[in-house]
Amino acid sequence: MAILGFLRKCTAIFITLFMLLGVTSNGAPAHTVKDEESCRLCISVISDSHIEGNNLPRYNVFGRILRDAKNNKFGNDVTVFLGDNTMNGQEIESLLFYGAVKMANVSDNIITVCGNHDIRGDGARDAYERYMIPYTSRQLAALAPNGVGSTTYGFRRGKDLWIVLDFNRGPRHADIVRKLLADNPDVRYTFVVTHGPVLPMELWRKSRWFYLGEAKHDALRREMRALFA
Repeated sequence: MAILGFLRKCTAIFITLFMLLGVTSNGAPAHTVKDEESCRLCISVISDSHIEGNNLPRYNVFGRILRDAKNNKFGNDVTVFLGDNTMNGQEIESLLFYGAVKMANVSDNIITVCGNHDIRGDGARDAYERYMIPYTSRQLAALAPNGVGSTTYGFRRGKDLWIVLDFNRGPRHADIVRKLLADNPDVRYTFVVTHGPVLPMELWRKSRWFYLGEAKHDALRREMRALFA
């Protein structure tokens, strides 16, 4: 098993190097904003990367995305990977994703969100938590010195509160959200980051793809809406 794990890591390193060829170059177009003088916070959001063990074209696309984000002339105050970062939640996919993000060095503050693809398959949840929680804790060490501890977590950045929701575990993590909001009543803005929408646009349609979207969570969803409001 140790040899197999070593081979996986060697393979991941090789593919990651290939993926990131040219990331530090200036080949990607620069981001633009309508009013540069009003730009106070720059957030790069990258979603549904779906890194897959045998999908070479996807590696190329992901490498270009990281290059584009890195070359943003306004910098990246926060970079959010908004879930479904891997396709099947396999360990090799996690190695590829986190290796690429680390080597690209896109931002000092990196937020990783859990999507549904990240935890599907045998052992995927354990693999995700084994890589995601330590990695995110290291990335956010200055803002969350005690670590994130869970796939739902929060931290303060200046006057603002950031809450990262694992929408797959909405009811199980409701107490984490309650505590974060109760412990931070004086914030200026609260940023809620999640792979599944928090507030369904069509209230009569219940869907598990929304945060607390199933009918059995109606009461809890109403409570959370009131708290977020």
